[in-house]
Amino acid sequence: TIPETVVNGFSPEILKLNFISSDDLKSRFSKIMLVLKNMKGNNLLVIDRVNQIEEIYSNREILNLSNWKILITTTANPIDFDSYMVYILGMRDATSLFYKYYKRNKDDQNVKQLINLIGRHTLTIELLAKNLQKLPGYNVKNLLEDLSKNGVLRFSAARGLYTPYNKGAKKIRITEILPTLFRISN
Repeated sequence: TIPETVVNGFSPEILKLNFISSDDLKSRFSKIMLVLKNMKGNNLLVIDRVNQIEEIYSNREILNLSNWKILITTTANPIDFDSYMVYILGMRDATSLFYKYYKRNKDDQNVKQLINLIGRHTLTIELLAKNLQKLPGYNVKNLLEDLSKNGVLRFSAARGLYTPYNKGAKKIRITEILPTLFRISN
């Protein structure tokens, strides 16, 4: 559910929240949303794989935060929302998208490995490339090493990342990659 995703996606320590043992999911979700509502700046909240259309509609009001852009990935097709169809990119298009935002040293071998490991997820490709571009002295190979070291991507020939093309491997969500990316960029 959206409340579960939000509650599990934010560290209470980072938000300077103290939950008490009697706080249920609804209470924790409300507390987090209040902190987000009061957070300054231009912010992005990604909620991945909300495929029950009722879930989107039932949380519509509480997700209306003026200083936040909220991106919900879904297979549902809710009306009254701005919707964008995102398709899995071919390797050529995925590589082009990556290099559109990452203009430094070209490293096709590691870029292709990264793109395959994240399942050619368009938003993740763009976010990774944009953030890498902003980090001087840090490159695609460093990112792959850090993602692997932080336990987000544990890839090997025997066990890789779940993608639509590699169904037997470990399944990973964009929400597992983004926290590591933000830790690395800080």
